[in-house]
Amino acid sequence: MSDQPENRISRRELLRLLGLGAAGIVLASCGDNASPTAGPTATTAAAVDTPTTAAAAATATTGGVAAATSATSPEMAATAAAASGEIIIWDRAGDLFQVMDAAIPAFNKKYPNIKVTHQAVDVGAKLGPTLAAGVGVPDGSFIEDEHLGTLSPQLSDITQWIQPYVNDIVPYKVRVNTHDGKIQGIPYDVDPAMLFYRADILDQNGVKVTDIKTYDDLIEASKTLQGKNPKLKPLRIENTPGVIILWVAMMANQQGSSYVDEKGTLLTDTEPFLNIMKFFKKAVDAGVTSRQDLGTPGDIAASDQGIQVFSPFAIWFNYFIGNLYKESKGKWSVTRLPSWTAGGTTAASMGGSSFVIPSKAKNPYLAWLFYEYMMLSPEGYKAAFGPNKLYATGIDTLLPSYKPAYSTQLMGNPASLGGANLWEIATGVANDIPDTFYFPTWYGQLPDIVGANVQRLYDGQLSAEDAVKRITDEIKSKLMRS
Repeated sequence: MSDQPENRISRRELLRLLGLGAAGIVLASCGDNASPTAGPTATTAAAVDTPTTAAAAATATTGGVAAATSATSPEMAATAAAASGEIIIWDRAGDLFQVMDAAIPAFNKKYPNIKVTHQAVDVGAKLGPTLAAGVGVPDGSFIEDEHLGTLSPQLSDITQWIQPYVNDIVPYKVRVNTHDGKIQGIPYDVDPAMLFYRADILDQNGVKVTDIKTYDDLIEASKTLQGKNPKLKPLRIENTPGVIILWVAMMANQQGSSYVDEKGTLLTDTEPFLNIMKFFKKAVDAGVTSRQDLGTPGDIAASDQGIQVFSPFAIWFNYFIGNLYKESKGKWSVTRLPSWTAGGTTAASMGGSSFVIPSKAKNPYLAWLFYEYMMLSPEGYKAAFGPNKLYATGIDTLLPSYKPAYSTQLMGNPASLGGANLWEIATGVANDIPDTFYFPTWYGQLPDIVGANVQRLYDGQLSAEDAVKRITDEIKSKLMRS
């Protein structure tokens, strides 16, 4: 069943990668239940098969007419006995691989004649070149959402297959998986952003998190705390360029914006991005920030020593609290983000990943059946996200993208967050995430532009307006030249 290499991605490797500032770092499936293999989730265009033609091509292995009929019907159970053949599935090495691998026997109870060859690979390094070469192409693969646009010409159009489920998927995830009007990915996780905070320090100083309504309020609360204890640098700000771009994307998403719009028009010179840079500048100038590289010894020490108190970040920040922090573990809590304007949205996404079926897959329809079971059926999503052998109380660093899964709490209340009901807060955020977000094909090149200029702003070399102008000018001159 599995074909997993011996080498595993360690936490040390994770931190090394973070230190390199790899673009779009996303930690998946590495929560409070310490994972033994937790890790980061860091040509010639092929013809794209539609679900109808893919099902027809799979006639020999899926029973022909039955398979083609089920391509537009949610009743896949009728094809279970007829579906037969082998699929090669690629997943990121580590805990994602192990959780998915453990669920394959249950999949085979429903589809006994589909052999799943499950391989743990460095997807980020291998998928693009393999699709371009057209040799050794898997039937399905994990992918970080920011790479979907770049690889879109080599991915299958699964719109017809997934259509019965679309209204029940977090809209943001449908948007990032849609290219040129075609849905090309099966959403895996959604990573809602929230405000993590040291509940004990707020209580000791009489500061109520419920009074923090806006980002300006967040700065004022930080100033109040520092006034009572000068050693505090309450507001954690991100310093690693590859994580800065994800952090900025989150804050733009919260304002209903993105680096580009649906037509590819650059938006970095618009009000949402100026708001972000003004927030950074105001916080730094107030002297209340703790500037840290994610997960480094300095970052961990600043949290454990009670220097930093607030962190607006993705749900997977809980990995660091639960696995790397020592003295402060259990003293943190979580709530929704502050808003940019009074009464504004408090929801945003920060990261995420999906699964794709290459256009040159040998058995695309069988791969669809695999992902449909894993992500869109109660048996599958409970196995993938709920309590299992690897995570006794479920994964507490991400959420499924399929909203019917929210009806049952799949994770325990994390001890790392003092028993706060992370599931309730995070699922509420996920339902409200603005869906107006687009990953540009040059997203991976933004650390040297957005990340570097945000650092210059931190250093006092740029005003908010100058940072916006310089970021916009550099993107246009370096990444958008015709």
